[in-house]
Amino acid sequence: MLVTAFNCAYVLSFSNLMLVPLGWAWGATCLAVIGAFAYYANWLLAGFHVIDGHRFIRYRDLMGYVFGRKMYYLTWFLQFTTLLLGSMGFILLGGRALKEINSEFSNSPMRLQLYISVTGVVYFIFAYFVPTMSAMRNWLATSAVLTITYVVILVAILVKDGRANKTKDYNIHGSQVEKVFNAFGAIAAILVCNTSGLLPEIQSTLRKPVVSNMRKALTMQFTAGLAFYYGISVAGYWAYGSAVSEYLPYQLSGPRWANVLINSAAFLQSIVSQHMFCAPIHEALDTKFQKLEEGMFSKANLQRRFVSRAVVFGLNTFVTALFPFMGDFVNLFGSFTLFPLTFVFPSMVFIKVYELIIEEKSSSDPNLYTLYKMASIDGLANGHAKQPLFSFGVISDVQYADIPDGHSFLGVPRYYRHSMQVLQRAVNYWNAHKKLQFSMDFGDIVDGYCPKAESLSAVQKVVKEFERFNGPTYHMIGNHCLYNLPRNQLISLLKMPSSHGHAFYDFVPCREYRFIVLDSYDISALGWPENHPNTLAAMQILEAKNPNVEKNSPSGMVGLERRFLKFNGGVGKEQLCWLDSVLQDATEDGQNVIVCSHIPLHPGATSPEALLWNYEEVLDVIHRYKCVKACLAGHEHEGGYVIDSHGIHHRVFEAALECPPGANAYGFIDSMRLVISTVIGVVLGYLIGISFPTVSITKLHFPSSIISYIEDKNSGITTQTLLNHAWTSANGNNSASNSTDNLKIYVPTNPKGAERLPPAIVVPESDFYLHRLWGNPDEDLTIQQKYLVTFTVGYEQKRNIDAAVQKFSENFTILLFHYDGRTSEWDDLEWSKRAIHVSARKQTKWWYAKRFLHPDIVARYEYIFIWDEDLGVEHFNAEEYIKLVKKHGLEISQPGLEPNNGLTWQMTKRRGDLEVHKETEERPGWCADPHLPPCAAYAVLFFLVFMFWMLLFKSCDYMLCLNRFVEIMATVFSRDAWRCVWHMIQNDLVHGWGLDFALRRCVEPAHEKIGVVDAQWIVHQVVPSLGKQGQAEEGKAPWVGVRARCRKEWSMFQTRLYDAEKEYYLSVGITPPNSTMVS
Repeated sequence: MLVTAFNCAYVLSFSNLMLVPLGWAWGATCLAVIGAFAYYANWLLAGFHVIDGHRFIRYRDLMGYVFGRKMYYLTWFLQFTTLLLGSMGFILLGGRALKEINSEFSNSPMRLQLYISVTGVVYFIFAYFVPTMSAMRNWLATSAVLTITYVVILVAILVKDGRANKTKDYNIHGSQVEKVFNAFGAIAAILVCNTSGLLPEIQSTLRKPVVSNMRKALTMQFTAGLAFYYGISVAGYWAYGSAVSEYLPYQLSGPRWANVLINSAAFLQSIVSQHMFCAPIHEALDTKFQKLEEGMFSKANLQRRFVSRAVVFGLNTFVTALFPFMGDFVNLFGSFTLFPLTFVFPSMVFIKVYELIIEEKSSSDPNLYTLYKMASIDGLANGHAKQPLFSFGVISDVQYADIPDGHSFLGVPRYYRHSMQVLQRAVNYWNAHKKLQFSMDFGDIVDGYCPKAESLSAVQKVVKEFERFNGPTYHMIGNHCLYNLPRNQLISLLKMPSSHGHAFYDFVPCREYRFIVLDSYDISALGWPENHPNTLAAMQILEAKNPNVEKNSPSGMVGLERRFLKFNGGVGKEQLCWLDSVLQDATEDGQNVIVCSHIPLHPGATSPEALLWNYEEVLDVIHRYKCVKACLAGHEHEGGYVIDSHGIHHRVFEAALECPPGANAYGFIDSMRLVISTVIGVVLGYLIGISFPTVSITKLHFPSSIISYIEDKNSGITTQTLLNHAWTSANGNNSASNSTDNLKIYVPTNPKGAERLPPAIVVPESDFYLHRLWGNPDEDLTIQQKYLVTFTVGYEQKRNIDAAVQKFSENFTILLFHYDGRTSEWDDLEWSKRAIHVSARKQTKWWYAKRFLHPDIVARYEYIFIWDEDLGVEHFNAEEYIKLVKKHGLEISQPGLEPNNGLTWQMTKRRGDLEVHKETEERPGWCADPHLPPCAAYAVLFFLVFMFWMLLFKSCDYMLCLNRFVEIMATVFSRDAWRCVWHMIQNDLVHGWGLDFALRRCVEPAHEKIGVVDAQWIVHQVVPSLGKQGQAEEGKAPWVGVRARCRKEWSMFQTRLYDAEKEYYLSVGITPPNSTMVS
């Protein structure tokens, strides 16, 4: 079957295609290398016949199981395209063979198209009566005999012809361009002849042991078999040189009977081989249209099979006869489809499947983990405490990701890899305790920044760590979990004991207690399908409650309304009814209840931004019953605690993610007492636990001083002070707890340097609002501008700037950067009196932006306009522009440019028929992907083409305008995008060259968030100014030095970007890409 599918007579006619364009050296190298890679890839693929108990008889089923439905359909498309092209190639081969047979008996042979038609009819008849791949077993011996016959006779004639040919030419002919394209064609032909994309289908027909037998067959095929088949091509090239025919039997000088026999063998072999390629297509059509409850040869199925086979071969034969170059087409496009099927997909499956096996093995190796001796202080407070009914471990917000450390939106450090070590130490500690019956994970086990390709493996890795615990773990779903995987997959991976696919459930660890686990994202914009009722309900809530375009932003919202953010969620009506029912059952059974959820349920225990949307409804149900003793949660990384009006304790656990190396955030809880193990790593990694006195959970109380220290994971307070204060507070030592002489404020979540200030006094952001020097400060601002516009100006452009400012309403703060030092001469303009003027001679706008537009300074502004001085704004209205930017979700944008004025990119030219465009069409063949330059909103390729032309201009300004997309002359950034871009601006690279080509790093997805607003357009007046600010040296004009600096900065920025990216990839164990030029 391998012989039939991989190396048939079709392959044996490739001498011309494979070796003539490459010559001996490169030809032999490509044959060997591609053959070896094909063998290894197929060897890998053969090993995945069974995965996790699932047997795969179709390639597409395998890919769909491992990677999901999208990959299933992609594999289906590639495979069926390959099969259709293969069928066409065989039809062409059969037609040529018939034509050669006829030419041996007639001096006026008919046209090739007729023989192609005859071949199509023969193929149709064979496929009709041999309907399946399994039915071919009786034909495989015939195929082997035909192949051997072909090889033996052909080799004999080739040896004879080669000895007789004394003028063999092995030179590669043609122009340089022709040589390159022909070489690619040869490589494509070698790819096609080494595989079929059918290995799982072939493997499904083997007897057990399937994998072993398949690999033995592959070894035989790619050694002895390949030697014979490659030998034919090598012999043909040796015999005839570069003059060898595309179809080798054309040139044979043997007797008529030999030529007829060779071409007959080729034709008959092609019948069997093509059926191998068409069998999956036939199977798909038969499954779709035939009556499966009847036999293959029932009357109804014979009729339906006749129609389906006739359609397939009718179309294939027609297309093959229509295009005389079909052979080249089949090789070229066949190689594109076969390359991923043969060389890419098997490696993807191997990496995906075996990395899980490796992780599973490594997780059981005790040498891979550091063993910590935990100092047990349990019983220090009360050595005669009554044994608890049960104990359980707790941890929250692990948020593991195999990425470098980062920061939260508030600047709090996050230790993505170290969080796994925190979890490992937690499990070690819980196991060492030996009395914990279960553990609870309060959600967010992986972080949203985890690369999506690694989401599944990351979740599985964390789950494996929890499984080391000597007992069950009860999980909750958090928002970061849903950023990575859909909820139905999470429910399965986390083994939630829920029914009907819900993520809420309850369990009873002992007769006296019942735990209720809520699904905080029951009503959510995360995790559900886009058109799911719960998603629609969530979006309706967000649209009604959150006025921001970015629904994760609380900007402009006050008080508890700030909870209506996309990363939060709510509890649905069905779950509320279920909660009421379970609490009623618990009351009837005399059970105490602990309610657990990822999102906190009480505003006193968390910030508004981390509160359940409908917490009031949930608390209303809980407060109807006296059985609820505590509500436990995560989500709010700082932690929190409050006792509500009904005496219920609400405890929010600190995040493991934000523990620096050596520190931890986990613990265990007794039903009769609370033991918080806040394990703090001191200088030498000294570990201690804090054990509080025995307290009945029905009267559980956390002294506020203890809570503050528990939350303060990164505190600089000494361990002894912590222990002493916690202990005296817990025992009611008033003299100690009331004394504040030794207490110092230290808040690690404050901005760096402000940790010793109480949070309420810290103001981390500012603005450019002008205040009076008298009166009540609360009355200073009659309006708070929502947007900021900056111009970098010289006095010569005063009139133009005056016209531009008139287009911006009172909603805009006006900021002028004066590069010529002439600020007082603008005082005659009325608007200038309320504008901000910053002056520094001979500086660029990026120098100003880096120093005066820090993200924390401009945080009040939703959008920041950073504009040049030479822009015509007759057709521009800033308020309308903002509306369009919000409507189309643009984070980085610019107005369209008048196409008939100045020099600009095709991308940024105004389209008269659109509001906004994000893609463009450039010259034919220049756009491999409409989402990438130069067709998307960040052009790079045009730079390479036009750079030399632009260098002819004698001002750096022209270049600054010409090599940009979103052309930096008139860029508009959202607040979030600017926070990223600002950090990318280099202090010493004042011209900002190269920055525009890296803008797409700051928004995701870039092709949707970057665009040009056509309905509000401007004119670039192309007024050179920076060149005049240079300095004449060595008799050269000032602009010459400026231009040279621009070029140098461009190179320096690209080098820094490349080096930084390379350093990052190496730090995470990834091979760096070759270049970041277009990133």
